[in-house]
Amino acid sequence: LWIQCWYNVLRFGQKISIHQHSMSSDGYLSGHFDVQCTNTYTAYILPKFQIGKPEYVKIANKPGNLTIFPSNIFHFTSRHLSLKSRITIAFDISLTCVNNNYIEI
Repeated sequence: LWIQCWYNVLRFGQKISIHQHSMSSDGYLSGHFDVQCTNTYTAYILPKFQIGKPEYVKIANKPGNLTIFPSNIFHFTSRHLSLKSRITIAFDISLTCVNNNYIEI
């Protein structure tokens, strides 16, 4: 297995738009660890509802939470409305080395 990690810092009014981490057959799992956050959530779009009016599951971001999901799931965050930054550490786990950002685990 291979992993890459990065951090996200959202300041007041910012959000992360809808995206997915991998459509590759080598994509496996993605996730994030909540370091510092207040009253925000990450929404995961249910796979069978990706077209039209998507349905999604909201998971509250709370310090210490670890969320893991399939890398091909589309997701986004709510707008961050605190003066204190929202900080998360995100990661992708892959079955192969996708690029130079991955390290073997």
